[in-house]
Amino acid sequence: MNLSNKKFFTILLALLIIFSNVCSDAYAKKSSDKFAIIQFQSTDGFNLIGDLVIPKKASRKNKVQLVIFAHALGRSKDDWSDLLKKVQGLNVATLNLDLRGHGQSILNANEKLSYWRNYSDKTFVKYPDDIKSAIKYIKDFYPEIDSTQIALIGANIGANASIVAAKSSKENVKALVLLSPTLEYKGIKTPIALLDYGEHPILLMASEKDKFTYEDCKKLIKYAQGNKVFKIYSFGGNGLDLIKFQPDSQDYIINWLSTQFINIKPDK
Repeated sequence: MNLSNKKFFTILLALLIIFSNVCSDAYAKKSSDKFAIIQFQSTDGFNLIGDLVIPKKASRKNKVQLVIFAHALGRSKDDWSDLLKKVQGLNVATLNLDLRGHGQSILNANEKLSYWRNYSDKTFVKYPDDIKSAIKYIKDFYPEIDSTQIALIGANIGANASIVAAKSSKENVKALVLLSPTLEYKGIKTPIALLDYGEHPILLMASEKDKFTYEDCKKLIKYAQGNKVFKIYSFGGNGLDLIKFQPDSQDYIINWLSTQFINIKPDK
């Protein structure tokens, strides 16, 4: 990429962030919550962007729990819509990520444009590291968030990445909501990771008409060691489409989080 094109895309990305900031300012004024667009780097230097919303009540002395969203392949953080708002209604902080190569997270360590369509499995397997880097960033810079009380909500490849990230972040991640995960996707293998995650609560959702994923989920749930629920829908599609075409699934997730994650006692 020549210098002029690089400047153009850098400016374009900056304008997108500014536009998002304007929208987020409007949201913050309306909700009284704190809204920030955060930019941080993964372990290999890739630049990642996410929307962070923190309840107004949060402070160092009154820490809040955190829910991190990881979207499906080919989608973006903008696709969570109603579910994101409902989770925010639980008075937890939310971090809505654009996974690398998606949405606003498209600049690699060399500030060059990088899109998921050009990735091989060698790059996709870095997605769990991106989630772990997000957890570290929150821990380092947001003391009003309890980084030992995190739930991950992932769809499709975001679900697979969440499982692997949770396995090596058990001291941080205390619950998983998995929409249409598989045994392996783009090199991200989940069974042993889910087994090693231990006795933490897990909600797994799938549609019977999404046959490949449904069959994988029936096998995958057997590896879960903690309190586990496998919610099956007769139709609805994969990942984010499932919560779109089965809107009651969103309330199911909220109710599950309310009993399995919200205000759980910290580990001693």
